[in-house]
Amino acid sequence: MLQWRRMVSKALSLVWPSRPFLILVSWLLLVLVLTILVTQAYHPSWRSHLQVDVVVFQMRALHFLQQGTWANVGYNEYQPGALWFFAWLAWLTPTPFNFDAYLTVVVLVNLGLILAHGYFFSRYGHRYALLFFAILVGAMGPILFYRFELIVSLLVLIAWRFFQKKNFPLAATLLGLACAIKVYPVILLPLFMAEAVARRQMRNIIWTVEFFALGLVLPVVLFIALGGSLSETLTSVNVHQLKPVGLEGLWGTLITLGQQIAGIPLRITPSYGVHGFTPDLPGLTTGFLNNFWLLPYGVTLAYIYWRGRQRGYSDAGLAFMLILVFVFFSKVLNPQYLWWYISFLPLVPLAWYDRGRWSLIILTACLSLVITQVIYPVRYSEFLDWFNGRGSNPATFYLSILRNVLILILGLFAGDGIWRHYQRTRHQQREVFTPEVT
Repeated sequence: MLQWRRMVSKALSLVWPSRPFLILVSWLLLVLVLTILVTQAYHPSWRSHLQVDVVVFQMRALHFLQQGTWANVGYNEYQPGALWFFAWLAWLTPTPFNFDAYLTVVVLVNLGLILAHGYFFSRYGHRYALLFFAILVGAMGPILFYRFELIVSLLVLIAWRFFQKKNFPLAATLLGLACAIKVYPVILLPLFMAEAVARRQMRNIIWTVEFFALGLVLPVVLFIALGGSLSETLTSVNVHQLKPVGLEGLWGTLITLGQQIAGIPLRITPSYGVHGFTPDLPGLTTGFLNNFWLLPYGVTLAYIYWRGRQRGYSDAGLAFMLILVFVFFSKVLNPQYLWWYISFLPLVPLAWYDRGRWSLIILTACLSLVITQVIYPVRYSEFLDWFNGRGSNPATFYLSILRNVLILILGLFAGDGIWRHYQRTRHQQREVFTPEVT
């Protein structure tokens, strides 16, 4: 029997693709995916809704190009790091006042950032990382070309790589810089701190705080030096607290169903760039929902901290889980937010799951992303019409329920992976410290 198993294993090793071959196939797949996505990006079904954000990016950039200052930029929900990114895109555009030209540069830069992600995963990920990345990018759709998630996720991934190599100053600086563009990477800072605390390295604790602050403050200082103000910076962060409950997320689903059952009509109150509503169920105020995510995030972080005391906190699966929990329980779940945790999925160690579970995880993630594309932007007008009482077909709303269930399932997979990861660590420690019986 043992000899037969060895023969089968040897046969599989002969036909199973080597890492170089697998990477080559993955690059070819990524090129094919990007070709399809560029075609989708300019198709009216996607472009009509997706380009709205780029219009705002261009307005912010043109203000700086024309005035030479960030003063009097007006209402702005973007942080200083994002504003500098928009301005840089305008500098790259030969005719920045032409929207199509500016959009072309935005698409090309994001195309380059996707390729940079691909290089990162092929260089530092496991043998299937680039393949997973290519599949997930295809499922995510062309929205990545119309947003600035990629510059943030690349900074965060590189920061995580330096964190794994225990280069705390550089890792913290890059994480702080990413937070100057978007706030969400700050939820990973406790893992950086926990690693230093677990190792009882006071110098690394101090460096993490100092260099994170350096990366965070540098774009803000430049923003203030060129006409901006600290109050405007704080307003750009606080504006997210003022947004209504998003229609597509967990709370949009639960509150809509709850108020339908209770016979309470929805108060649609779109504002601050979000199509949303003000909840009228007892206790579920907007203020409460702004901070509810802290509870599941805190519980998850406490579990990770307690179980990871011996193992450490640098496994990418931990970051994947924390960001997913944050996104899932947030008041607003915009489609591009899914990329925040999806970008970490190719870095989750292969050992966390067997091949069967990995297949289910990738399938679940892809289904959630494809359904998100259908909701926004392809059928978003129909989705809004149903909420506003102008349409009678709730199919897109039911799709949003299914999408949220799939994200929950993905979170359960992640939780199961963390539990198994720590169980394996515990067994390995027992094997090391159990004396051999002779």
